[in-house]
Amino acid sequence: MKTKTKPKPAKPAPANGRDESGRFRRGQAPPPKPTPTMVVERVNLHTLHEDPANPNTHPENDLKDLMAKLATFGQVEPLVVQRSTRKVIGGNGRLEAMRRLGWVQCDVTFVDCDNVTATALGISLNRRKSLFDDTILVQQLKVIQSENADLMDAVGYDGAELDALIAGLKADIEPARGAEDKAAAPSDRDAPATCPRCGSRLSVENGKKTDR
Repeated sequence: MKTKTKPKPAKPAPANGRDESGRFRRGQAPPPKPTPTMVVERVNLHTLHEDPANPNTHPENDLKDLMAKLATFGQVEPLVVQRSTRKVIGGNGRLEAMRRLGWVQCDVTFVDCDNVTATALGISLNRRKSLFDDTILVQQLKVIQSENADLMDAVGYDGAELDALIAGLKADIEPARGAEDKAAAPSDRDAPATCPRCGSRLSVENGKKTDR
């Protein structure tokens, strides 16, 4: 009797861009490695120093705003510090504001990187810009002002700035309304013509005037 051969089990389908041998296919990049968990440490301020080549300047008004925020909310995000030099990569303005407030300690996260990477990271962190939706921003500022006006200084807006935002919104709305009204108004070209002699209404059909 002939013995039946068992069929070979099917090989599992390659996953994550790998071929049957387990290697990545040409042109297929390996998945990124997971980022290590960020560790926050409490350190003494005198052990840190600012970046002397920091391109992000902090005028006096900026420092006062940072002091108001820190005094109201406390430190809610760590400074980013190069471990080998203890140079602040992100948070130079906050470091100065903390010193002016008399703080002796703060929370930091250390980054192990060379000087070029530290410079690139500093530029990247300081280049963040927010684009607010003024309509939503005004609504939120009104709520803060009505329920806890003391927070307005920490947020960075006073009553005059809020009024200016509201006025700016009104200025944007009025021209838009005027354009809509102008578009909705009937054009003189659409109105039927009238004969100056007999007063009969005329219309244009196929390029010729006809009496109505």
